[in-house]
Parts: sequence; structure tokens; C-alpha cells
Amino acid sequence: ILGIATLPLAYFATRNRFGQPTALLFLAIVALSDIVIFTNARSEFAESLILPMIVLNLCWLGRHDIAWRRGTTWLVILMTSFGKGFFVIGLIGLTELVITACRKRKRPQRVVALVTSTALAAIPTFAYLTWTNTHFNNDCLIHHEATEAKTVWHLAYEITFNYAQIKQHVTGTYRDALIVFTDYQVWPVSVTLTLPALLLTLTLALKLIANKLSPRSRIGSITTGLLVWVVVGSAIVLGRGTLGARFHLMYLPALWLLAALALSGLIRRSTVSVKTLLQSLAVTLSILMVAGLLAAGPLKWAPFSRFEPMPESEEYKAIQAYRAGENPYPKSHGRTLYIDLANYFLTTAPLNREHMEKALKYARLESQRAPDDPRAWAYVGEALLRLGAPKSEVRDAWEMSLKLAPNKRLTNRLNALDQTD
Repeated sequence: ILGIATLPLAYFATRNRFGQPTALLFLAIVALSDIVIFTNARSEFAESLILPMIVLNLCWLGRHDIAWRRGTTWLVILMTSFGKGFFVIGLIGLTELVITACRKRKRPQRVVALVTSTALAAIPTFAYLTWTNTHFNNDCLIHHEATEAKTVWHLAYEITFNYAQIKQHVTGTYRDALIVFTDYQVWPVSVTLTLPALLLTLTLALKLIANKLSPRSRIGSITTGLLVWVVVGSAIVLGRGTLGARFHLMYLPALWLLAALALSGLIRRSTVSVKTLLQSLAVTLSILMVAGLLAAGPLKWAPFSRFEPMPESEEYKAIQAYRAGENPYPKSHGRTLYIDLANYFLTTAPLNREHMEKALKYARLESQRAPDDPRAWAYVGEALLRLGAPKSEVRDAWEMSLKLAPNKRLTNRLNALDQTD
């Protein structure tokens, strides 16, 4: 529902601020984005809620009369996903500061509005975190992924600034993070769109450098701010080696809006023949994006993939084996709640024996239903380990998982287990 609602929101909000041609182009990109389609299809709602908030903030850039509305969206973002929200709001705030620095007109009002929005988001969030921190006493450990924290403040800090350590299985090098823009089999629309979007954005940057577009004008200051948003946002995501495609949505909407602004501007100022050519190119690009969605991407790999394909993941290795001609395309897996429940009790629920027994129960049910599912056997071994079961049982489960799908992280854990004997 949120994903569908984002489309009319993207169109009408962009049309009201930047005009219909820009709105139509921006809508087409958002509607056809394979990353957006994938994130809206996941069982988690965070990105589906944060994306429309980002779209609204894109269309509010440079305005001084929306402090309370903007602050409310910032609060929604923070309360939805604190770690990710911190960076998203930081990027929006930085963009607003750049716009304010570029334009003298109503500068004091924009500064006051920015402070008001920040306070509206920060004060309730701080109060909530303070209250939740009192819920946990000093004798209680908070478990999240690979982190153990004694306070909510510590947990919030680790999730926000130490993500690469907490989520080592979904982080890598900057080259790994570039998979979104380089692997057509996994993200065909993003690969198809990236070069045209960058070239269009470059035309705006060159206009600013040549002073054909004044950074002091409304559209010039917004363009300058959006360029900063894209550069800083991409540097953060790529520099941290973040593999999850959804994290690129922290800055990609800004790039999409820049591309839409650039193309609509070129079409508006061109002669009839050039305008026809540019419109034809836009239609051709849209057709290529649709074709990519049908031939590859999430619609192709989602039926067999437990997670999105990332470097070193079993899903990505399966795709590589298919491309190398070593194996046929992976078969579809019938998904049940067993594996999701096992994952919940292992990674999200409070760490206690009752929850570990439930995790083992659901992992075993999944391993019985789908004996060729390596993740189910990995979860069986993890639950047995936490329950203090004999190491031979843990080893058998993990060896079965590795037999079905090699996994470097699990191999290291199995070796560490063997060394403790």
C-alpha cells in the first residue's frame, strides 16, 4: 500500500514544485526502479515508509514555510529506522544548509525553519530513547545481530556508526557496494538508468560551473543542494561498503530528481527536432527499463532467493554459476513462515531459552520441509549452539548447510567451534 501510494505522491508533489514534465519523468523513474520494487515487496516496512518521506522533502527543498510538516516527516523517519534515519535527515539538513548559503532571500526564515524542524524531530526521539533506556536495567543485555549493549544509547550508537562491524555479512568493499550499478542480472533497471542519469546531472553541474545557472536562483540553489546530497550520500554508502540495495535510496531519489530536472529543461529549451529526439530517447530508455525488469532483476531471482543477491552470498554465487554455464538457473523455493520465525527468535527476540527452543523448533520444521535449504540447517546449528547442545550436533547441522551452499562466515564459525574441542 505504501509503495503504491508513493507513486501519486511523487507525481503531485513534484508537479506542484517543479512542473508537470519533471514530475512525469521523476514518476517514471520511481515507478520502474527495481530497488523500489524490491524494497516494497519485502516484509519490512521501513524503506516503504521512508521513501515517500524523502520524496516530500525533495519537493520542500528551499522552502521556509514547511517547518512543522518537514519536522513531522523527520520524526517519522527517525522512529521508523533510527540509524538510517540519522543519515537521511543529515543529508536533507546538509542540502538545506547549502541552499540557505546560496540564497540570501529569506535566509533568516529558512534558518529558523530548519532549527524548528530539527527540534520537532529530535526532542520526541530523545525523550523516547530516554524512556526506553530506563526500561532496561544494568543487568540486562540487549542483543541485536552481533552486538550486545547494556544501554539503548550504546545500541543506537553501534547501529548508527558501527554498522560494518555489526552487519559484517552485508558489508564489504566499495566495489562490492557498486553491484547495484554494475550487475545487470541482479539490478537491470539501475544499471540501465545510471549512466544516463549521471550524464544528465553532469549537464546541470556544468551549467553551474559556467555560470549559466546561477546558484543564487531558486532552481540553481536547489540543484547545488541536490548535487551535494548525491555526492555525500553516495560517498557514505559506498565508503562503508554497504551491500543492501535499499541503502542507496538514501541518495538515489535526489539523483533521479536531478536527472528529471535536467531532461525536462533540455526538452523545454530545444528546437522541435531536438525535442522530438530527446522525447524518443526518454521513451526508449523507459522501454529498456521495463524489458530489464521482465528479463532479469528481482522478478527473476526473488522466487529462489532468501535475501537479495550480494557478493559472497549463496544467492549471488548461484547466479554466477548460471552465468558461467556451470548450473541451470536456480529453482524457485516455496517460502513458509518457519524460516522467518526461526530468524526472528534468533536475531530479534530477547535472548532466553524459551525463544531459542522456538527458533530450533521452526528451523527444524523448515529443514524437514525443505532439506536442501542451507539457511534452515544453519539456523538449526545456531539454535543448538545457544541451547548448549553437544557440539557434534551443531557441527552436523552446519556441515549440512555448508554442503548445500558454501559460506565463508559459517565456515569460519565451524572452524572456531572445532578449535574449542
